[in-house]
Amino acid sequence: MLDKLDDWPRHQIASAFDHVANGDYRWFDCYWFCACDPSGSVALVTGIGVYNNMNVLDAQACPRRHVEAYRSRGGP
Repeated sequence: MLDKLDDWPRHQIASAFDHVANGDYRWFDCYWFCACDPSGSVALVTGIGVYNNMNVLDAQACPRRHVEAYRSRGGP
């Protein structure tokens, strides 16, 4: 059954979101987003990765202000 997540640009096959392209444990879907102000003094990069064959989800965020950057990463 299709749901809202099946329309995300990161889904790589023509099947429901709970199916992956193959059985390889390294197969994953990921999505990242980057935003910054026009002057370039503030930026934010975020991302999320779904490793369906390993039952793992990880995420990251990196805000930057002027020349200082901070990184946070979650996952197993």
